[in-house]
Amino acid sequence: MTAPVAIGIDIGGTKIAAGTVDADGHVSQNAVIPTPAHAGPEAVVAAVRSLAATLLDQHPTAAVGVGTAGTVGANGEIVFATDAVHDWAGFPLRTALENAWGRPVLVLNDVHAAAVAEARVGAGAGWSSFLAVTVGTGVGGAGWRDGALLPSIGGIAGSIGHMVIDFTSDRRCPCGGRGHVEAYASGPAIEADYRRKAHRHIPLREIANRAAAGDPAAVGSIDRGAQALGAGIAAAAALLEPEGVVIGGGVASIGAPYLDAVRRAIASMALPALRSLDVRPAATKDFAGVVGAAFAARDSRANRPGIDRA
Repeated sequence: MTAPVAIGIDIGGTKIAAGTVDADGHVSQNAVIPTPAHAGPEAVVAAVRSLAATLLDQHPTAAVGVGTAGTVGANGEIVFATDAVHDWAGFPLRTALENAWGRPVLVLNDVHAAAVAEARVGAGAGWSSFLAVTVGTGVGGAGWRDGALLPSIGGIAGSIGHMVIDFTSDRRCPCGGRGHVEAYASGPAIEADYRRKAHRHIPLREIANRAAAGDPAAVGSIDRGAQALGAGIAAAAALLEPEGVVIGGGVASIGAPYLDAVRRAIASMALPALRSLDVRPAATKDFAGVVGAAFAARDSRANRPGIDRA
């Protein structure tokens, strides 16, 4: 008998994606629309409802999972978020969607959703434990052990981007803290570092192209970001002792030289037993949030019937 599909939805700062996901992680009936980020949470919910309407009508009993940018609390509310989505922080997303649809909805952080996808059908499949890291406009993380995400009371477990790697730094993280991994390792941080060195602003992809051509400033900026991420991973690995690390996101997509630089940083800073930690690029990529949210919702329904909790 074919396992029923689940519906996964991924809410990001620039786009919303949705689709049905089968037991093998295959996405069908997928669709993507821009996020009305500046219009506020009600407009985002309206966009989600419109995008998912056909899926919900065709699969009335399917489990529904939503991965979203921001820290997600125990009741599916957005505890903390940057200004990527206007007024997103504090919004009761799970309640709003359950009231709109009249059915249980599981809400979790988008990086946590991506970690579930990597564990089930991606680069982390076969590992009993790993650290998932997404490096893009921010730096997010999640831990996976023995078939489940590491428990999180307030939704912040695995937040490697907010680990302090330089307590003397004046460099501010978008969260307001100083010296965090994200303040050095994110895409915008690498762009800002290059701008300080080369006195011009260019996008990350162009910096990567210049690094490949041997531009010292570009090489230095990418290496600095990779070293910051490696420092965070080395510290997190000392606490979690994972079998490996899966790295995804726009910064990781610039290619092998970046991941090699992260590996070198880990090797230079980690405890001896962790210096050869297996670091792999994410495999699920474009629809990771959709796949992971769907799997998480299916698992939640199986383990805790009734109204799902994040």
